[in-house]
Amino acid sequence: KILFEVCESYFSAEEYEKAFSLLLENYSSNKEVIKEKILEFFEALGNEHEATKTYRKKLSSLLFK
Repeated sequence: KILFEVCESYFSAEEYEKAFSLLLENYSSNKEVIKEKILEFFEALGNEHEATKTYRKKLSSLLFK
């Protein structure tokens, strides 16, 4: 999917905000697949990374709406 290619490109360029924002904006279109990609990015960054902390909260708010 082109969405993931773009997000992976942002992620590898350390444009974490762009990568996570794009995934979250498209979350409703394919929830499970997008959630897995976000979790993969969280794992790559580690739990203490600021982007992980910020976007884990945002993902949680989407999951529990």
